[in-house]
Amino acid sequence: MEAIVRPVTWEEWPEASRNLFQGFRSPAGEKIIIEKNVFVERVLPGSVLRKLTEEEMEVYRRPYIEGGESRRPTLTWPREIPIEGEPPT
Repeated sequence: MEAIVRPVTWEEWPEASRNLFQGFRSPAGEKIIIEKNVFVERVLPGSVLRKLTEEEMEVYRRPYIEGGESRRPTLTWPREIPIEGEPPT
């Protein structure tokens, strides 16, 4: 994944993932990530240039196998990316 070094706008955000990241930042984000583990299951493999093996995915899933609060970091991070002044810096 790339480092984000300055605030961006939604217009600059990749169109393919814009709606998903907007969803993470909405009240629906709790369900999308905490219940469905979408960050690990979709965003992570979609951010890697090659297809991850099932063995590699198992390693990435391991800390988040249990639903709920164990997945909170994967919800917090997309909500902390500075996009259009949110969150305030």
